[in-house]
Amino acid sequence: MRTSSASVAGLALAAGAGTALAQTEWTAADAPTEETLFDVTRTSQGPFAVGAGGVATLRRSDGWNVVLERGPTVESNPLNAVDATDDGEHAWFAGGSGVVGQYDVEDAQLTDYSAPMEMTSSWEGIAVTGEAGEETVHLVNGSGEYLSGTKTDDGGMDWGEVVEPGGGSSAFGIDFLDSETGYVADTAGQVYETTDDGDSWETIGIDTADEGLLDVVAVATDDLTVAAEGGVIYQYDGEEWTENDVGEEPVQSVDRDGETGLAAGGEGFVYDYDGEEWEQLESPTENTLYGVALDATGDYPDAAVGEGGTVIERGEYTADDDAEAIETGEWTSIESPVEETLAGVVHSSRGPYAVGAGGVVLTRRADGWETVLERGPTVESNPLNDAAVTDDGEHVWFAGGSGVVGRYDVEEYVLTDFSAPMEMTSTWEGIAVTGEAGEETVHLVNGSGEYLSGTVTDDGGVEWGEVVEPGGGSSAFGIDFLDSETGYIADTNSQVYETTDGGESWETIGVDGGSVALYDVIARARDEIYAGGGDGTVFRYNGAVWTKLWAGSNELLGIDATEDEAAASGAEGTIYERTARGWQPAETDVEETLEDLSLDDSDEYPHVAVGADGTVVERGEYEADSVEDDEEPAPWAEVDSPIPETLHDATHAEDGYAVGNEGYVLERDAGEWTVAVDDGPTGEGNVLNGVAATDDGGTVWVAGGSGAIGEYDVESDELTDRSAPDGRTSTWEAIDVTGEAGDETIHLINGSGEYLSGTKTGDGEVDWDDVVEPGGGSSALGIDFLDSETGYVCDTTSQVYETTDGGDSWETIGIDNASAGLTDVVAEETDAILVSADDGTVFQYDGAVWTKRWAGGTELLAADAVEDAAATAGSEGTIYERTPRDWQQAETDVETDLRGVSLAEGDEDELARGIAVGTDGIILERGDPDEDEEDETDEDETDDGADDGTPGFGPIAAITGGGAGAYLYARSKLGGGSSESTETELSSVSSESADEAHAGDDGTASERSVDERNEK
Repeated sequence: MRTSSASVAGLALAAGAGTALAQTEWTAADAPTEETLFDVTRTSQGPFAVGAGGVATLRRSDGWNVVLERGPTVESNPLNAVDATDDGEHAWFAGGSGVVGQYDVEDAQLTDYSAPMEMTSSWEGIAVTGEAGEETVHLVNGSGEYLSGTKTDDGGMDWGEVVEPGGGSSAFGIDFLDSETGYVADTAGQVYETTDDGDSWETIGIDTADEGLLDVVAVATDDLTVAAEGGVIYQYDGEEWTENDVGEEPVQSVDRDGETGLAAGGEGFVYDYDGEEWEQLESPTENTLYGVALDATGDYPDAAVGEGGTVIERGEYTADDDAEAIETGEWTSIESPVEETLAGVVHSSRGPYAVGAGGVVLTRRADGWETVLERGPTVESNPLNDAAVTDDGEHVWFAGGSGVVGRYDVEEYVLTDFSAPMEMTSTWEGIAVTGEAGEETVHLVNGSGEYLSGTVTDDGGVEWGEVVEPGGGSSAFGIDFLDSETGYIADTNSQVYETTDGGESWETIGVDGGSVALYDVIARARDEIYAGGGDGTVFRYNGAVWTKLWAGSNELLGIDATEDEAAASGAEGTIYERTARGWQPAETDVEETLEDLSLDDSDEYPHVAVGADGTVVERGEYEADSVEDDEEPAPWAEVDSPIPETLHDATHAEDGYAVGNEGYVLERDAGEWTVAVDDGPTGEGNVLNGVAATDDGGTVWVAGGSGAIGEYDVESDELTDRSAPDGRTSTWEAIDVTGEAGDETIHLINGSGEYLSGTKTGDGEVDWDDVVEPGGGSSALGIDFLDSETGYVCDTTSQVYETTDGGDSWETIGIDNASAGLTDVVAEETDAILVSADDGTVFQYDGAVWTKRWAGGTELLAADAVEDAAATAGSEGTIYERTPRDWQQAETDVETDLRGVSLAEGDEDELARGIAVGTDGIILERGDPDEDEEDETDEDETDDGADDGTPGFGPIAAITGGGAGAYLYARSKLGGGSSESTETELSSVSSESADEAHAGDDGTASERSVDERNEK
């Protein structure tokens, strides 16, 4: 080891200098390697040694620790020499095949500067001058060539020209007093001096030397010490050389500090210098010692290193260990709700989210992991390959096979489907997101190396840009962006690309000479980038050079970094973590491949890694407050029905109304259902398919077969026949009403896709408009209007139509690429629309994008939504509800088809009240609104509904719905605001086969007396 007086001054503590020298006994230290160590130097964190196989070790308070296993290139080239900056913070080393590396002992960071000026010869000696960040590095090789370089502001090196100080003999010894003045010693017995930073050299001896010189150290221009073969130590006073014979074994290394010094060599010999003479000391080893380092602070032991990993010490380690010995954490497996491979994981504002095969999306709650989505954003079970999150953590984005792209709002529990952007259906392999929720930019990369970005617009859509190919078309799996302008892509061709203009143009920034596939990239800053490699290495970029870091031999697939931590995951349960002692393997209890990992920087959630077969492993605890949104859907209970005939629709007006076959209109009164009308508005028993109420609930309208339309006055219980307007006798499939009683507008749709509206006039009649066909004539089953002008119709060809002029004209607003028949539509706002479908899915519209939601796969026939809830109902007694934790199946005690559903606002903190109706006169209810009427009744009166245990319904705004398989959907989650009126009109309609729904082609039902029906 060569130590200049400048570096000694940079490290020495005046009060403690020389303390270690007072210790005369050398002891053997436990070595962490069996590789021969060739050199050792002093750093701000203690002695630092390097050797064969690229090993580097650092002395800490608890002993010697390996910080590098395979050198700066991970090629296991031998490291022959080491020196440190004046402040001791950077250890520099050099060796075989041109390797040159810098290790920051404060931050445990390696930087690779190998093959400077493309020189790959073996470096034999190194010297460093200046403080960390501004240092100059001086190198000499086996051919006697000298090269120096100075650190640049961006972390690179500005290398000079190669110079040959002597005649080309191998040079092993080099030391510099400062950046200008230095010395080289070679095997020809010559010492060379430069005073101009190596531009020119002068031979200053040694005329009497007849052996090779192995090391040189300079305290001043008139105080040099040289170690030589043959057991000789030479000293120079600026004019003359003095020869000191200390034995017969070669003196391999020498170090000095002012008037004191150390040397070491063959047979484990150690020599001490007291300012006047050299004395051989007793050594605990007979192995050759190749390097020696003298402590100048009193905080660390003197050290000598050598053959077979030998380390001997003199003195004690008394310093505070500034770089705390951080051990890797223990990662433990946790129960997963799925067996599908999980490919991506991120941390959101509500905790970790994971995505994977089959379109599954999971979230971590206080009580464990649970499924959020079963089939992805398109409900087609396409695999999801990666996930990313907005800057505020509120939106989780994911992407995968067949062009699927989805967004999940973790605060509002709303999924939005953005799949096939720019009609691209290739597999997305990576995704990154920048910006806060609502203003984010999404960045995608696919298996063909194509990049696409899009920014969320004010209406909730995404404005996509043009497709760009950053590289040569190699598959790209890794992508990360610092902001909307600056980002990085890593591909399987060992290339990393950078953009600083939002992806319009890309520049290759590495990895030079790389030959390994890169599967992930994470950028903390432009000068701190990590990429995971398929050969078990991590690449780190400091803004100027790439450094390859050994992280085992298993393929690395995921990588993440925070301000304080970094980690990578891969095959066979591998996790490597960057600690204060370098990249170290972490303990895991799984052997499955870990596809991705995410590190939490909030101290509220565990770190998470996910992988094959649904594997989830965590490090740390879930410390965040529990999310109080875990209520299950309330059960729906069957209540007594006065008829056995199929019911098609229901609404909340007063207590509740339902309609069905044979013209029945049922009314709920005091907790019991009774027959209000037994043969429809025409008196012919036509099937009634739809029911709706005015905004004030004063009038209930019904419609159905043979053009039947009826107006039922809730107050007087009088029914007025409005059937066959303008002579039209086709079957009305659905009805909606807007406005208050007396001024209402009635909206109708039939099986031929025809729309008709009419408005009540001052004389009590209805002024019917002309018939309009919103679509192409396909059967329309669902209709809903927000007001008299704005409304929606859905049909069996997967189309939804919108009018904003009272039905005079219609525009198709979706649903692109849908193939299911649509059975009902509910509109809360123009940007909050819900549609049920016959394939067991629900479509949601946010004003810009339609999103398909899985609802069990059972045919859905009706939908409704109000304030904080939404539901769909369908075959086999299915009801799906929207709870705070997303769509869940509600418990029902029936298996018959449910054809209509209606919701009404519940009491504060209560779920919405509901009615569902269906085959065989089945009626289900949820909630007990009769309690609301207590203030209006005598205290000693008991509600009928309470007596028989059946839920009741008080006065409520008219809301209609129909269908089977129910979903509860929070209105606020759909994006709608609160209504100015407490009375909301929501239309729902049911459809069924001719055999089951309609009694006959003419719309008439079989004749039975009311008594017969009730008795049955």
